[in-house]
Amino acid sequence: MHGFVHAASPRRLFAWFLITTSVGVAGLAWLMWLVVRDDAIEQRDRALDGAVGALQRTLARITEESRSMTPTFTVLEFDQALLVRRKGPTLPYYPSAPAAAVSDDAPFAAADMAEFAKQNVRVALTDVESLTTGQAANVRAEAWLRMARLERKLGRFDRALSAYDALSRFEDIEIGGLPAGLLARQGRALVLEQLGRESDLAREADRLLADLVAGKWVLTRQAYDFSMMQALRWQPQPAADVPRDRVMVADAVASLRFPPAAQATLTTASGCVFAFSTETAGRTIVGLVPMTELYARWMSTLGKTPRGIAWTLTVDGRTVLGSPDVSSQTSAARFPPETQLPWTVHAVSTASVFAPSALTPRARILASAAGLMSLMLVGGAWFINRAVARELAAARIQSDFVAAVSHEFRTPLTSIRQLSELLAGGRVSTDERRGQFYGALLRESDRLHRLIEGLLTFGRMEAGQQHYLFEPIDTTAVLRSVVSEFEPLAAATGHCVELHAAASVLRVRADWQSIGRVFWNLLDNAVKYSPECKTVWITAEALDQNVLIRVRDEGVGIPREEQASIFQKFVRGTQATRDGIAGTGVGLAMAAQIVSAHGGRLSVDSHPGGGSTFSVVLPGLKS
Repeated sequence: MHGFVHAASPRRLFAWFLITTSVGVAGLAWLMWLVVRDDAIEQRDRALDGAVGALQRTLARITEESRSMTPTFTVLEFDQALLVRRKGPTLPYYPSAPAAAVSDDAPFAAADMAEFAKQNVRVALTDVESLTTGQAANVRAEAWLRMARLERKLGRFDRALSAYDALSRFEDIEIGGLPAGLLARQGRALVLEQLGRESDLAREADRLLADLVAGKWVLTRQAYDFSMMQALRWQPQPAADVPRDRVMVADAVASLRFPPAAQATLTTASGCVFAFSTETAGRTIVGLVPMTELYARWMSTLGKTPRGIAWTLTVDGRTVLGSPDVSSQTSAARFPPETQLPWTVHAVSTASVFAPSALTPRARILASAAGLMSLMLVGGAWFINRAVARELAAARIQSDFVAAVSHEFRTPLTSIRQLSELLAGGRVSTDERRGQFYGALLRESDRLHRLIEGLLTFGRMEAGQQHYLFEPIDTTAVLRSVVSEFEPLAAATGHCVELHAAASVLRVRADWQSIGRVFWNLLDNAVKYSPECKTVWITAEALDQNVLIRVRDEGVGIPREEQASIFQKFVRGTQATRDGIAGTGVGLAMAAQIVSAHGGRLSVDSHPGGGSTFSVVLPGLKS
């Protein structure tokens, strides 16, 4: 009952400690969550205001750059939706080609008459050749194109190639809506294909593809697609593709509506493009910047962005840059009416407010305090639980010890009482029987005396008051004395003890009674734990400068995991508890302390079912 009361008190303490600490930690965690959340919102708002200012400055710089002669993004100049000029990176195609000079067919009337009406190609060729000099550039360019065609009709392919080479010098002059340079490249490729000169054709196709990819000519989408298809037929594996951002800008230009808005975000299949326009001298200047490039310029202007925050731009609820997740719980926004920007700017939290990268110094202090409190809670709980477990174990061991001691006392007392009652009642008729009874009374009294003396000795050891009378003694003599006294008790259970000692004197410095008690306890345990094998062996021999005494049995054995704990006080093996073997659990603990006080050591070698050997090593004395 006392053990239960003592065990329950630490448990109540542990419960109250757990409750109060948990409440404190929960309150601190709630406070920390409020502070961290407010800090995160404040930090996000400051960062958003800085980002809006950086974006405004970025747009101002882009607008200023569009007026320069070499902008880093595409700038187009339109006159009534007709492209008249381009600056910056070229595009693969445009919604319209620049206005070309009106074609004048009059100079070619005589040649056309000779070629088509009279079917006289040579006369037509002579007429056209006369127009390659002394005429306007567009007339001369068309003359060379006609010459190349007529030479091909006559089968003079080398002259046709030369005519196309001459045509290529009029690079950007429009003939029938197409640049002369493109017509020259295509014409040469057709002649080379007709001649079967595959390697030359491949090189010519590579040059044509490179010019198309570089946006060398101003082409409409239809002309570009046809030219690209034709070039890929000659060279299926181009060296390079048109950059994705230039295709995106070209598609965005195709979606322009005139007059264009001052600022707009154009969406294409490849992505979004920011377009802005200004009016200058009756013409419309349109700048086009891919949103990815705009973002890079914006971030460069902004500088360092707080960790855990991402930027998103939306137009009418449609995301044009960044993450589409802009819920009110994870983002803050600035709208066009207050920023004068064409987008709504969102600062989106990409990490939890408790993520280390998102914590402010104040939040870190609170987090550290909460962590310390949690460690204190866990540590306190562990220590209290450990104390409770130890106290419960001690209470259980003490309870087992009291039960074992009570049983050990009850057995001899019961025998003494029964024998005394028989003798006192005169129910023992013969002197021989009375002598046997008196001998039994003596043995049980001696057993009770040994038990009491053992407990008193153990108590003195625990209190540090045990005194030893060290003197030189013969170990063999001690063993013979102990075995002689122990044999009658062993014989009562059918056991015998075999002593094997060295012929020489094995002297040690020891307390006769104390060291004898060690051997007695070891013999007693060997007999109790050997129900099947009735023989116990005890040997003594010299070992270097020491004396080695072994007590061996072939009993139940001791599991390896219990061999260290059996030398602790009140600890008994599982086999003893399971089989109900008598004992108090202090014999081996007392033996270990006595041997240690003599400067020796006590050890065991055992395995279940194979018996046990207890070894006592004592420092020897020279003869």
